[in-house]
Amino acid sequence: MRWLALLLPSLLSAGCGGTANPASAFPVDGAALLVTGPLPFAADQAAAVTGLAACTPSGASPYALAWGEVIASDLSGVCGLLLAGEEKASRLTVRLLVALPGKAGSALPLATGAYPVAALAGDGSGPWAMLSVVASDGRCDLGAIPASDGVVTITAADAGQLQGTVSADLEGGGTVQGSFGVDLCAASLAGDACDGPPALASPGCAQ
Repeated sequence: MRWLALLLPSLLSAGCGGTANPASAFPVDGAALLVTGPLPFAADQAAAVTGLAACTPSGASPYALAWGEVIASDLSGVCGLLLAGEEKASRLTVRLLVALPGKAGSALPLATGAYPVAALAGDGSGPWAMLSVVASDGRCDLGAIPASDGVVTITAADAGQLQGTVSADLEGGGTVQGSFGVDLCAASLAGDACDGPPALASPGCAQ
């Protein structure tokens, strides 16, 4: 992980590293996610974006995909940055995607239940999730540590909020544990989630 060796000193000097706070310190609304491993931090600021995609995998039948992405950070203003199309310099985020496939052409909503964490996007046969811890340096260059396994459990998914819990192991060591109750953000992301988490198309860099 050469990128990690390069990013770690600048992130720690900027105050993004350190020991995570206890979950009891978090507000009810937002996120209470604790990250351990090379970049330990606590994410208590969050926003979510949801969408519906039409997936057409090569050599397989097409299917619909309801998805929700949660971006949880150690810094505030997550939804505002998404709306502005900007990444934030020198911050850490947990980015998790849950996806639920269904019959092609259907307008299925996200459902409550368990979404197993995988390293790759699902094949349309069942619910799945992907999760990464993402570090942004002073120039908004990004590096990520993906989760290797675990589960995201959605406990509520309505028109205004996405709620659930996370228990995941990171590649190379470390974990992401906690819960979220996240307001939906009316931002647009590039990509359809069929192959993985959507992202900002050409993000600017907010200092």
